[in-house]
Amino acid sequence: MRRVTVTYESSDVYPAWIHGEDGLVWRVSAVITYWEHPDLGRYRWIPGHRGEAKRWQLAIVGPLPGAPDLVGEQTVLLRTFGEGMSWYMSPQ
Repeated sequence: MRRVTVTYESSDVYPAWIHGEDGLVWRVSAVITYWEHPDLGRYRWIPGHRGEAKRWQLAIVGPLPGAPDLVGEQTVLLRTFGEGMSWYMSPQ
């Protein structure tokens, strides 16, 4: 799992770009699924809560895991937890 930042499409509907802390960048090519906690408004502000708040399953194009010099498409999970201050990406 890697910590990342997310740039949304201008409409703020879905992620468009994912940026790794190491300078790697991925373009979102498709949104497969989206989930959020059913009581997200209240749930996100419970102090110390670390449960999953939002989850995107995405197809992305960019550096491949373990071979950052190779570019390809892969499926990943993009998740935020608790207060939603950071996003985390993991291959699926």
